[in-house]
Amino acid sequence: MKRIRGNIALNDDRNNTILQDVEIWLTETTDQRSGLRGWGGTFNLARGKWLDPMERYFIELEDGRSGEILLTRVGVGTNHPPAVNFLGSGELD
Repeated sequence: MKRIRGNIALNDDRNNTILQDVEIWLTETTDQRSGLRGWGGTFNLARGKWLDPMERYFIELEDGRSGEILLTRVGVGTNHPPAVNFLGSGELD
């Protein structure tokens, strides 16, 4: 996993950024047989923030890459910030 910072926007609208400068743990994989690439990761929500798993979100990383993400888990935190797990949909470019 690689640690990187980025922004999270609702849908594909970079003007609708809902989380800024989030620390993201990003994993990128390549299947050895097929050559298919995948990506996903996790980040924590600030207290009082919530993301709806049924919405579409867009991630823009500090290195300029971006892509659509699908939330696979939004944890509930009592003593810790809620953790969000996601999978990338399509290319991260």
